[in-house]
Amino acid sequence: MPNAVPLEDSVGEFARLQQEGRIRHVGVSNFDVQELERARRIVPIVAVQNRCNVADRVSDPVLSACA
Repeated sequence: MPNAVPLEDSVGEFARLQQEGRIRHVGVSNFDVQELERARRIVPIVAVQNRCNVADRVSDPVLSACA
């Protein structure tokens, strides 16, 4: 099922809250590289929480993008 709210709208709301001083940092979870790049165009992303372990390497490209 696709997300009901476009990524730009939800991340944009975090950007607005940050500009108002209500939140200090923005983090995301379960993003792929393309979603991370889209979010970074809107607001600085300081944390990405994706599954990453020896048995599940699906998020390796995201890890590389964060490095």
